[in-house]
Amino acid sequence: MSSDSGRDPAIKLFGRTIPLQEAKAEPSGCAGEGEQPQDATAIEPPPPPSSADNG
Repeated sequence: MSSDSGRDPAIKLFGRTIPLQEAKAEPSGCAGEGEQPQDATAIEPPPPPSSADNG
């Protein structure tokens, strides 16, 4: 790990250079568009309301 310390703390992803801090916050690899890692979960549509209505 010491050898890597010499270079700037950044990871190359899809041709984009993102700081280690952001990379760790977003393991999915979607840094830039949304700083929140939960963004990926928000993209998923909510469950059908019919299920809740049945209850």
